[in-house]
Amino acid sequence: MTAVAAQPPHLPLAAAGGGSHGGVLAALVGIAGAVAVAAWILYRYGPTLARVAGIAFWWAGWACGSQGGFGYMAFLLILGTALWVGGTKWYARRRGYWPSRISARLLDRRIRPTSQ
Repeated sequence: MTAVAAQPPHLPLAAAGGGSHGGVLAALVGIAGAVAVAAWILYRYGPTLARVAGIAFWWAGWACGSQGGFGYMAFLLILGTALWVGGTKWYARRRGYWPSRISARLLDRRIRPTSQ
């Protein structure tokens, strides 16, 4: 007797590649769209994202330090501080005022006008 090999179940058309266009142009349009969306988000929310990411890295550094990872803690605190300061200065230059009084007190009080 011969054994009948089990056949895999039929895949839906979309999962098998039948529902998408696989050309080079389609790939370029998809990549360009993703880059455009990322650029818009960075332009629109860049300073705020940098400040929030800085605070998040401080929290991650605290968590690493509390578990004994002092090298990671130092790296994350330095990275978080750099992101927070960069985002705060970017915010101040863009809007013309500091986001908070503590930012104005900790960082340079003068805001240099940007050429537009």
